[in-house]
Amino acid sequence: MSSSTEPDDAMRRRIPFHPLFLLSAAVLALSGAIGCNRQDGVHRVGIIIGLPFFEDAMVGFEERMGELGYAGGSAIEYIYKTPYRDGEEDQQAVQDLVDAEVDLIVAVPTEVSIVAKRMANEHGIPVVFTNAVVEGTDLIESIRAPGALITGVRYPGPDLALLRFERMQAIVPAARRVLVPYAESYPIAGPQLEVLRPAAAKAGITLIEMPLQDVDDLAGRLEALIADPDVRVDAILALADPIVADPSGTTLLDRFARERHIPLCGILASGGTNGIFDVMIQNADAGRRVADIVDKILQGEPPLNIPVVSAETFFYIDLGAVDALGLTVPEGVLAQADRITR
Repeated sequence: MSSSTEPDDAMRRRIPFHPLFLLSAAVLALSGAIGCNRQDGVHRVGIIIGLPFFEDAMVGFEERMGELGYAGGSAIEYIYKTPYRDGEEDQQAVQDLVDAEVDLIVAVPTEVSIVAKRMANEHGIPVVFTNAVVEGTDLIESIRAPGALITGVRYPGPDLALLRFERMQAIVPAARRVLVPYAESYPIAGPQLEVLRPAAAKAGITLIEMPLQDVDDLAGRLEALIADPDVRVDAILALADPIVADPSGTTLLDRFARERHIPLCGILASGGTNGIFDVMIQNADAGRRVADIVDKILQGEPPLNIPVVSAETFFYIDLGAVDALGLTVPEGVLAQADRITR
């Protein structure tokens, strides 16, 4: 997927004829469900990636599709669109796929999934989302019956936020004032904060919430904190958030944490950062789950009958970063880690 890093490019790949497509075509013709009505017999699947760090989800998607029998040949065509960080480009990307008469759209993450649902469903095109927060977004009607033309793999944002908070409590028990930066305009922050606020209040921890417009705003707000001697920050807790996950945003938070010798929680120590742990999903795993759903739809299963599933969470600890801060990971927490680095 190397060419997917170019925002304006669309990549087209053709994958082989699935052995169940003949049966599916008959079912689809009778039921009015999704099918291929083109004379060339090629199913077209549009894929929209709204943020670059979710690209590996589609690596897992294509890998799993290959295992399901969609590999090499000419029965399926993937059309990629990568409108990174631009709401207007999101809409254009969906429109381009509608104009290409795709049979189905795979969308990642939340923001493009919302746009895809609104626009594609008007044309009877189903949407399968991944890495999308469903809480507070009106993306689906319910987990078990998501909607007539939408289903997918939920990004467990609130679950991750609470798990990160609990891990922070265990590893940094002295933290009482915790900085929580987030992109104010993105719909994924609210559901995470809703679960954090009562948990923090119960634990006697003050959340220093920092709503942001962009990375430049983060730089300015951190400078203001540095200049204010009356503001104490004991730790930084990262949400699942585009500004925090942006390499520039991560670098700013890392610098702030290093200068104060405070733990950076929810960002794994990688690329020289000071992050001590992370609880996250594996994008490739989420993509594989999407492939299972897409396979069902291409075989004639209505999206309404396919419940939304959640991506699996993984817990990583960097003991080197923990030790550098003079902290200790309790044995019980250490035993829950999926990966430990030193």
